[in-house]
Amino acid sequence: MLDKDGFDGWADKYDMTVDRSMDDGTYPFCGYADVHKAVFELVQNSSRVLDLGVGTARLTERLYEKGIEITGVDFSENMLAAARKKMPKATLVSADLSEPDALDGVTGKFDAIIALYSIHHLTDARKAELINGAKKLLSRGGAFVIGDVAFGNGAEREECIKAAGDEFDFDEYYCVADKLAPLIEGKTEFRKISFCAGVITVRFD
Repeated sequence: MLDKDGFDGWADKYDMTVDRSMDDGTYPFCGYADVHKAVFELVQNSSRVLDLGVGTARLTERLYEKGIEITGVDFSENMLAAARKKMPKATLVSADLSEPDALDGVTGKFDAIIALYSIHHLTDARKAELINGAKKLLSRGGAFVIGDVAFGNGAEREECIKAAGDEFDFDEYYCVADKLAPLIEGKTEFRKISFCAGVITVRFD
């Protein structure tokens, strides 16, 4: 599991690393492009989007180019710098999603909140705290959308472990939808994308 310094060091090579893993069809980024496509389709008609763990803005750059107002949060200054080059007019906030005050610097209402490959570093309890706490930032009818290494149930996780072999990272807290759902105040839906990827949509009304 990478810490802040690890992500700072990875920032320059992140996009290349993801592209290579997608091409290989291997864990953990198999299905990455399809996850992005699915999330993009869900939120593309929004006026304002909040990206938690914006990273290098691989997806939000596309939303930004459509004229959507973007706010991005990340704890890596180098990742934020990369995002700022792509989205100079976006609002970018330095904050650690693992901390209870992570959303204190975010203001306004959003049609969608997205978290792409960014919250598997958090325990399920912290994920739930973050998601439920973000409810106040969503406009009526808005959604919290997670695209990540994620599974519908424990059996799917076990299948991924077998496929990934020694590469599987047991230090990460990957989403298992049927275990996370009881902790969430809203209604959750899971869509499987690949053997190691999925999209979870949370709606509160």
